[in-house]
Amino acid sequence: MKNQYFGDVNDYRKYGLLRVIQRTSGMSIGVCWMLTEGDATGQGENRGFLKEPLKWRHHDSELFDSLQKLDNEGIERTTELARAWNLIPKATYFQSLLTDDAGQRETYMAEAAAALKATDLVFFDPDTGLARKSVSRGRSGSSRYIFWDEVATAYGEGHSIVIYQHFPHEKRPTVVSSLMEQACLNLGAKTVDVLATSNVAFLMAHQPHRPSFRATLRASLSDAWRGEFKWSCLEV
Repeated sequence: MKNQYFGDVNDYRKYGLLRVIQRTSGMSIGVCWMLTEGDATGQGENRGFLKEPLKWRHHDSELFDSLQKLDNEGIERTTELARAWNLIPKATYFQSLLTDDAGQRETYMAEAAAALKATDLVFFDPDTGLARKSVSRGRSGSSRYIFWDEVATAYGEGHSIVIYQHFPHEKRPTVVSSLMEQACLNLGAKTVDVLATSNVAFLMAHQPHRPSFRATLRASLSDAWRGEFKWSCLEV
């Protein structure tokens, strides 16, 4: 996550999903921003939806109205606004900056685990998503990814998991199937879901000891966010 991405259309869906999860499950939510330095790419400017309230506001009017404040002069885009505007009620945030340095990353993940220890569900928000085998810790750009062993540590500590995943230039069904299979393999999860939007996906791995809220979540998303999330599930 970069501060420059804050409030774009992916953020609207992201916070919308987490808010529905919180309402339907009652779980406490921890957000690991995996915050990285901004750049000059111009990415994160997809906020045109805020000028189309008739099309977008009905999904979550309270959330939409909060994000629409970004159109006011003097508002600096920063993830800190998620806390200030209470976008995810009662959430716990880990706000530190993540770099490409392998040693700093190890410290970062340990500090994140300590900060989010008491939460039921941890949301990881990397710039890109899960690292492929070609990506190694310490290389340039590695801070844009989360690694499976890091997710497995959080899952092993009893957290349910949600991960932001930008779609690569591959066939979407193949990507979705691979994400679910890899989650089962790397985490030992028995129930895994992928909620896909037009250009990003959210991978969810559930803890088996927690009461299932998936049917309620699916119904709530279908009602409030109709057409915005395509649901896929794998149970083993």
